[in-house]
Amino acid sequence: MPTLGVDHKNNEIVVLDQHGQIENKDGSITEEDHGHVQSNYPSSSVTEGDLNQLKRAGMINDLKKQRVLPPPCE
Repeated sequence: MPTLGVDHKNNEIVVLDQHGQIENKDGSITEEDHGHVQSNYPSSSVTEGDLNQLKRAGMINDLKKQRVLPPPCE
């Protein structure tokens, strides 16, 4: 399952797919991910449920247009 986020600068939904794991010399594991954006949602890798989670988290405001909201002010 991909990890989703938003790129506020470019107003895009970002998809991170796990591609593998690398074992470090000390025995710890580093996850290897690949990030990309898509033009159409929902898709085979991003479901309507995923988009609903982004909306509930306040990251997008429209499921049809996937409008990215500005980052929260501190």
